[in-house]
Amino acid sequence: MAEVTGKFFGAGRKNNRNWVAVDSDEGREFFTYPKEFPVEVRKLRRGSQVTVEYDGVTREIKSIAVISEAEVAKDKYDRYRKYQIELLKECLEDAAKISKDKEDAKLIAFAMFDKRCTPLAYFE
Repeated sequence: MAEVTGKFFGAGRKNNRNWVAVDSDEGREFFTYPKEFPVEVRKLRRGSQVTVEYDGVTREIKSIAVISEAEVAKDKYDRYRKYQIELLKECLEDAAKISKDKEDAKLIAFAMFDKRCTPLAYFE
């Protein structure tokens, strides 16, 4: 039995096998999951700190424990806010080039921002 701690990268299914990927100090490590994913694995978000216990030979996961979720969400939201501010500044600059009228430029910038901005759920 071996154990690795790192950031959850993702989970999925390929070639009729469930897999889980974790970014550790050694790099990205892939593990197989023997059965259907439980709810706690499906709800994991990318970047959550996890500890994975697995069989060293088959790399089959025995258990996954979440260490921290809240800090990751706060950090991600802070990066998202910074992204939104920079994107809005770019939209305002682009709109100023399109229209000389300040009010029209604001409307154009907000429309551009609405189209360009990635929702938080898909950010990163």
